[in-house]
Amino acid sequence: MKVVVVGAGIVGAAAAYESARAGAEVVLVDRSLPASGVTGDSVAWVGGPRGGDVPDGSTPLHRQVLQEYRRWEAEVPGVQVRWRGSLVWAEEAREHRHCQPEERLIDAAEAGRLEPHLTDPPARALHLMSDGAVDPVAVTQALVRAARTYGARLLTACPVTALRRSDGQVVGVETSTGFLPATTVVVTAGAQAPMLCAPLGFDLPVSPSLALLVRCTAPAGWSAHWSPPRASRSGRLPPAGSSSPPTTEGSSTSRTFSARGRRCCDV
Repeated sequence: MKVVVVGAGIVGAAAAYESARAGAEVVLVDRSLPASGVTGDSVAWVGGPRGGDVPDGSTPLHRQVLQEYRRWEAEVPGVQVRWRGSLVWAEEAREHRHCQPEERLIDAAEAGRLEPHLTDPPARALHLMSDGAVDPVAVTQALVRAARTYGARLLTACPVTALRRSDGQVVGVETSTGFLPATTVVVTAGAQAPMLCAPLGFDLPVSPSLALLVRCTAPAGWSAHWSPPRASRSGRLPPAGSSSPPTTEGSSTSRTFSARGRRCCDV
């Protein structure tokens, strides 16, 4: 089987790794470099479905995410998940009715104990004990390296311009450097995916969206904390007291915040 994966973000890198590991002949192609798109700006939390979630098409994958990340930690050098848990409040906690084994509703005192840097702990919060966070760029690069150990090829600075069809089947991709044949094409190109799939009759509801991300760094051994104005009652936080401060390459601590998603995770 020949597989071409379009887009070398974390999803594309995962698809390339799993395909190559299964024995396929894989080419991973990106218009720039791995993790140079939306992956590099991701908050990158890891969590399964919650008790209050409505099942949809993503639910089967969502149910597997925790065990798959633990498998990657064991078999892919460079994949590291900080299993620190997270806190959710505002509407998500108020509407939560059915807790799963790794969830618990907590009061302001417990929220303050788990995250002592909250200036105004919420009266009610949901503690997701099994959640984790990753460095999305490091994980993507690790998956690409692992895919290449199984024989996958990486083509960078190589934009895919179209999917080629023959007799109603996709048979490969057109790129800036020529045609790449494939028996299977996996499109993980983010906001570029609708353009590639539109000629096939697919109207993908994917478009760029604005978000505010703030990354704070501090010397080794220090935690970086930031509180956006009037945001203390709506958010998602990995509890600071659940483990020692994480460190990244370069001996610094980094914390990423997403105002749009009301979440923040240590990376």
